[in-house]
Amino acid sequence: KDNKLPNPRFFYDDGFSGVSFTRPAFMEIMELAEQGLVANLVVKDHSRLGRNRLVVGQLLEEDFVRLDVRYIAIMDSIDTAKGISDIVPMQDLFNEWHAKNTSDKVRRVMQSKGMSGVPLTTNPPFGYMKNPNNSTLYSYTQSNIPGTCRNKYFSLEGGLNYQHNTHRQGEIIGAGYLVSTKHSNDDDGQQYSELYNFPLPYTETISNTTTDFIEHTFQFDYTRPIGNIHTIEVGSKYILRNNSSNGMRDYVDYKIDNTDFSHITNIGALYAQYGARVKAWSFRAGIRYEYSNLKAKFHDGSAEDFSSDFNDIVPSAGILWQASAASNFSLNFSSRINRPGIEYLNPEVTVTPTTLSYGNPDLSSVRNNSMKFTYMLMKQKVVFNATAGFDWADNGIVAINYVDKDGIIRNTFGNVGEVRKFSLSSFVQWSPGTKTRLMLNATVSYDRYRQSGMSLGRWKNTVYANITQKLPWKLSGELMIMHMNMGSSSVYSYTEVPLKYSIVANATLRRSFLKEDRLTVSLNFLSPIGGSGMKINTHIVNGGYTGISSIYQHNVRMLKLSVAYRFGSLKSSVKKTAKTIENDDMIGGKSADTGSGIGM
Repeated sequence: KDNKLPNPRFFYDDGFSGVSFTRPAFMEIMELAEQGLVANLVVKDHSRLGRNRLVVGQLLEEDFVRLDVRYIAIMDSIDTAKGISDIVPMQDLFNEWHAKNTSDKVRRVMQSKGMSGVPLTTNPPFGYMKNPNNSTLYSYTQSNIPGTCRNKYFSLEGGLNYQHNTHRQGEIIGAGYLVSTKHSNDDDGQQYSELYNFPLPYTETISNTTTDFIEHTFQFDYTRPIGNIHTIEVGSKYILRNNSSNGMRDYVDYKIDNTDFSHITNIGALYAQYGARVKAWSFRAGIRYEYSNLKAKFHDGSAEDFSSDFNDIVPSAGILWQASAASNFSLNFSSRINRPGIEYLNPEVTVTPTTLSYGNPDLSSVRNNSMKFTYMLMKQKVVFNATAGFDWADNGIVAINYVDKDGIIRNTFGNVGEVRKFSLSSFVQWSPGTKTRLMLNATVSYDRYRQSGMSLGRWKNTVYANITQKLPWKLSGELMIMHMNMGSSSVYSYTEVPLKYSIVANATLRRSFLKEDRLTVSLNFLSPIGGSGMKINTHIVNGGYTGISSIYQHNVRMLKLSVAYRFGSLKSSVKKTAKTIENDDMIGGKSADTGSGIGM
């Protein structure tokens, strides 16, 4: 009310990955927006919208404009009504990088090290000795074969939703169907040159891989209020997933390998939730049972067929106290299940001269738990938020990498990962007048990973500071300074941004013209404070060796002139159901895609 945001509704997506945009609350928001029922979308911080920079960019630049939705990220001082800062795409990039799976980097570093002839063990096997004059066993240069790298991708998704509101106020019966299909075709060619003691019997490889995926989902939901206090929700879901993959790899003038593989997954789930509201207190508690069966077939006979079954029970609970009209305290517990995908389960052995890789069909589902305590204060001139969180998982799926006695790198997966994450975050926004707004957002966390006797814990932190000022001649200015350090994401490595590169400044000058400010002109300058580039270091600290991998981007400094014109808004009058279908339960990919190892 104080901020002129009437008729608020609160949406929660606790326990769902920000990489996915099929989160139930997010999908409900978008459906309401399509009906023209959403004027403002307010999130705590920008990463809550999502961790896919392409999708987030489309939402900000196209969808929210089309639907006439004002988007506000409180802790990042983003308000589309005042224009989008050019530093936002960089924030989206950092948010997406944070969600990447570092264990894949470890495997690639080890494989590259071995293929380059660099010894992978500190001590040679018994009966051997190191070459005192030259430690390089072999070396080569790898590059793409011109004209061979091509990728094609197609996807289609559609759904039907039905909702019936009974004569009883708040009683809803809903049903839905969702179909999703994907097709991809990838061509690749690699060549090796500048050879020294090259160990392979070929110098070129050409490959083609075709993957197809289709998913059918059926869902039923029932909501029943009991009096003015209690609410009961029950529902069920069935998912049928079908994947297939055909591939050819030609080791030129040596041999040709062909693969023909498919797998089918059946998933069933039942859930129930109870909610109550008594004066200033709100309560909720729910439980969900999930069963899934995966059957895989190797039609080419390259490996034995296999199957896996999973049974999981998932609880959730929450309590909120509305201390005043402007403040509340909340405590929420959520548990989320991630089932291993085919990338983790496939026992087929892939052999190279230096590596031996295979999946683990005995993997179990990963249970991710989260506990968060939050205080929120929203007044006319001051907004303050503080959150303390603890996230943990005891059976995370992680990469297991080691060098055997023959110097071969063995790569597989196991439910041996333990994760503990403690976090504190706070946000304050102060508007001393109608023309000035100051914001500070800080987050610090300590993440510890354990597996197989190895342990790695690191601090990470993020700080955003922003000042927005209205200037004469209808101009507005904005200055933002951002600092970020990433910390660890697995037991094998941690990522850090050197201080020289970790602070970025962004300044924007903006003015709107014409009726309803339809034409907006912006001048933006972005630059790291310590130089003209950006650098990210990944330190390998476990797994039998140490190392460092660096990514450096030159000439990050940017001067940008933007001109935008808004033609109007298009609103849909089609009624939407209160609930829709979302599927976000797999790690390791529904098809050929890979996912994060922990899913936290």
